[in-house]
Amino acid sequence: ALHGYGDDGASFVQALGLPAVARRKGLVLVAPDGTLDRRGHRFWNATDACCNFFDHPVDDVAYLRGLLEEVSAAYQVDARRRYVLGLSNGAFMAHRLACEAADEIAAIVPIAGTTWADPDRCRPSRPVSVLQVHGDDDRVIFYQGGRRVLGLGKGLYPGSVATIERWARLDGCSGARVPAPPALDLDREPGAETWVEQVAGCPAGVDVRLLTLRGGPHVPAFGTAFAEWSADWLDAHPKVGAPLPAA
Repeated sequence: ALHGYGDDGASFVQALGLPAVARRKGLVLVAPDGTLDRRGHRFWNATDACCNFFDHPVDDVAYLRGLLEEVSAAYQVDARRRYVLGLSNGAFMAHRLACEAADEIAAIVPIAGTTWADPDRCRPSRPVSVLQVHGDDDRVIFYQGGRRVLGLGKGLYPGSVATIERWARLDGCSGARVPAPPALDLDREPGAETWVEQVAGCPAGVDVRLLTLRGGPHVPAFGTAFAEWSADWLDAHPKVGAPLPAA
């Protein structure tokens, strides 16, 4: 579970209610901390849009790969069920891991963060299931895409629709986006607030979908239902498929 810019792992997982879900479902939950930048904010060196704003020489793909190896050596971990959930900067990092560590990562749940703007920066070696979550009223990471984050950085980032369409092509999905009912009530306000679309024609076991929070802000007020629902979705998508052909 990868926190957002300026946050830390422990606070992030507690805010989402992930520890209790992990205990109930028998999951090994890992909540690492990013590197402190010169402003004293923790960050992940994800895409050029977010959020290594001061060009620190840190390789978080290598760090998180090593962390996965350490955890797998210490605990009984299903090698086909290694997942990443991240918020904001952590969501950008989840996408980068899926691009560069697809041999390790089965599925990701990025919340309010998208993939590289440059398609050539993402060449996964294996299919990765993706559940993109984003509020359409996000004023920090725009649902439609944009440039610069918090007035810093130098890279563009695509919108959430473009992001899942990119992953659909990478994963070998042949269909269009179709509604995936029912609408879900995942925040602390009454009533269903989500619109879910799933890409049709994906290979067996591969799922690419977009969960739009209608009127949702950058940091959604998720209730415990979101942690349960996302954990169930991840668990249903173990690593499948042969290596993808080289570009």
